[in-house]
Amino acid sequence: MKPLVVLWLTLCFGGICTGQTGESASRPTVVSARVRNGKIIYRVNERIVEDSVRNSLITNLGNVLKTQGRATPIFIVVDVRAPIAQFSHIETALDKVDLPNRRFFVTNFTDRLMIEIHWAEKPIAIPSN
Repeated sequence: MKPLVVLWLTLCFGGICTGQTGESASRPTVVSARVRNGKIIYRVNERIVEDSVRNSLITNLGNVLKTQGRATPIFIVVDVRAPIAQFSHIETALDKVDLPNRRFFVTNFTDRLMIEIHWAEKPIAIPSN
């Protein structure tokens, strides 16, 4: 079984999706950015995207919006080796298609574990020590 599928199943059955109940619950869509041979590989629900104009990240996220709706939970999973700007890249695509329900995670993709990231509302100054 592919790592992200296992990860998704773990999250859903492990309680992360507990706020959703019954038939109204949307299955989360997993958008990932993984480093392979020094290059970022984007996936939407395990399907590689960004390899052609017709298969862009925005096109695939637009399809998620059409088929699952605006309230679909989006799990953004970024490789720990990727630049932090990858979160911003994916967020911009989500903003363009209007999918606001997102959670952010970082992982190394080898141990099938990830850590959720929570962004602060207000920036914090870097200490001068």
